[in-house]
Amino acid sequence: MDKQTVPEFQQAAFSAAQGLHLRPGENQLRLSHHQVLDKESAHTKTFEEVRSTIEPILAEEKLNSLSNDVSAQMASAIRQSNRQSLDDLAKKFDLQIGETPAVPSPRRSASSVRHRTAPGALQLRPGELSSPLRVDRGFVVITPKDVLPAHAASLG
Repeated sequence: MDKQTVPEFQQAAFSAAQGLHLRPGENQLRLSHHQVLDKESAHTKTFEEVRSTIEPILAEEKLNSLSNDVSAQMASAIRQSNRQSLDDLAKKFDLQIGETPAVPSPRRSASSVRHRTAPGALQLRPGELSSPLRVDRGFVVITPKDVLPAHAASLG
């Protein structure tokens, strides 16, 4: 609480007995009312006590930083020429190449697909590469193989 409140409030809060209601006070923003629910002595945990809490957070931050760096490098390579081979890009950045079915499928409207893809991804011509797109498992780069003609709607 140090330096988060005015000194007068800190003194009153830390000297009050448990269960005691502090006198209502005003600060620049609002009228406040406080009750002391519990008290405990200040203590510092050792690194070993907090290590298991800190390590996953740091690992995730490092992974995000590395993936953002690789994404920026891929985007730079694509900006130099978005007509380069997807195979060449995959080799350069150790990427896996996979295929997805044609979009939109009969079960999804074009607007729902467009809403979930990056702006401009559906405007790519065959052989062009999209910028890296973040997905749950990392990043993807889209390149259409072919553009299928739209089918006219029919009634009946």
